[in-house]
Amino acid sequence: MMLTRTRLITMIGALATSATLLAGCGGTTVTSDDVEATGETSVAPLDRSATSSTSSTSPASSEASEDKDKDKDTGTGRSSEPSESAGVAAPAPPAPQDRGAREISEIPEQQPAHSREDESFLTAVAEEGINVEGVESQLIGAARTVCAEESGPVSDATALAVAGQLTAQDRTDLPAEDVSEILENAARESYCP
Repeated sequence: MMLTRTRLITMIGALATSATLLAGCGGTTVTSDDVEATGETSVAPLDRSATSSTSSTSPASSEASEDKDKDKDTGTGRSSEPSESAGVAAPAPPAPQDRGAREISEIPEQQPAHSREDESFLTAVAEEGINVEGVESQLIGAARTVCAEESGPVSDATALAVAGQLTAQDRTDLPAEDVSEILENAARESYCP
């Protein structure tokens, strides 16, 4: 009986919380009837001119100018020119302009940047008769596991798995065991200290 009463109180609390949250939304929902009634279906363009943000004066800047006038009248020797200590900042550079979309004739091919070690490894593998084009990142990732001391048998398994994939994809005529040995040797020469 106690468990049921606790559940009932919890359910009532959850419902009350949900009702409060939904009531907070109020009349902010826009329906298609609202749009049709006003006849407005577009958004006004955003004005990004730099003059609109600098033309308004804030209360702090008017107080600073009043203080300068007082100093001028009392003869304290302050200059009437604005200084950095008075809080006057240089005007902001103009905001970059948005440009429309441009049509391209073909998708540019992404070329990852390779380090010297990566290039050395890929060259050594390619010289052994293995086509590395298009799978460079995968080969580099597998090669980096060879030198990782904590990976243990993972590095051997990774090299053999990648070698099997290269053989299955007809990227070489060599057996997977030979490809695995080539990958491991090239990785040790290029990456291992």
